[in-house]
Amino acid sequence: LSSLLAGLGSSKMYFMPSDAQCASIAWNLSRPGRSDSQMGFDLERSGFILAIGANAMETWGTFIRNRRVACSKRDENRGFGMIYAGPVQNQTAALADSWVGIKPGTEAIFALGLVNLLISKYERRISAAGFSDLERGAADFSPARVKELAGVEP
Repeated sequence: LSSLLAGLGSSKMYFMPSDAQCASIAWNLSRPGRSDSQMGFDLERSGFILAIGANAMETWGTFIRNRRVACSKRDENRGFGMIYAGPVQNQTAALADSWVGIKPGTEAIFALGLVNLLISKYERRISAAGFSDLERGAADFSPARVKELAGVEP
């Protein structure tokens, strides 16, 4: 569309904001010196999906492919699991093994609570730039605080 408009003499092009734009920006910022690449998800070789607020089976990304892969793995009993955390029990929740009902807008709180739990209880850490900042930020999201803010039982 931008090429068509340029051919017509206009440089005005607007894309509706979407999760793909945010993912693309984050992906390209994490890969210094490389740009204009796209992040992808290897569902075919995944054994587990944790979808936090991402309606992966109905509106998010390539949802028809996502459904096809998830259903075929489940049909073939290929060791596949999925948990969906979101405020609505939608089609993604229906296809998941478990649905975790969280309050609307608390997806980041839920995610930081999981990070805190993985670090504090299970001692999972990685050696990566900025990880100590993430660890400090997630420390405020104990299971009790996540329950209070997101409505999730510890």
